[in-house]
Amino acid sequence: MERRVRVRPPRRIHKPEAGKEKPLVVIIDDDSVIRDTLNLVLRDKYRVKLCENGEDGVRTVDQTTETVVLDVKMPGMDGFEVYQKIKENYPDVPIIFFSGFEGLSEKMQLRKKYKPYAYFEKSGSTMELVQVIHKAVQHYEQVSKMNQVRSRLKEISEKEKEI
Repeated sequence: MERRVRVRPPRRIHKPEAGKEKPLVVIIDDDSVIRDTLNLVLRDKYRVKLCENGEDGVRTVDQTTETVVLDVKMPGMDGFEVYQKIKENYPDVPIIFFSGFEGLSEKMQLRKKYKPYAYFEKSGSTMELVQVIHKAVQHYEQVSKMNQVRSRLKEISEKEKEI
């Protein structure tokens, strides 16, 4: 008896569906080296918009944004204020705090107060950050699909009431 073995191709970080635009990731960081590095590692799989300050970041994030990588300490509008402004308008968009803070108690307080999708230290691995971004984009896509289903169910419910 012949057994067939199914070989699966290696998993890719993210491949957009045919005809679908790449997901948009917005990077908000005052450090040009950080912005350029993240752009370099993300641009093959994502559309990337780079913002050098919080004000520019708030203006850039829109309904097409699927994930934000946000520096916490920036001159002018800091990351916490930017976080709050983005969440007011786009509550489902995952925001990853990307910071040089390394104290454990500070990180725990930040996570508890702001509830970012993730907290990532700048001293960490860039490839690990890319994996976190990928998971955040997947999360956003799932939440968006659930919202579409809820909306559709609500429409159906309203139509049933009319009948």
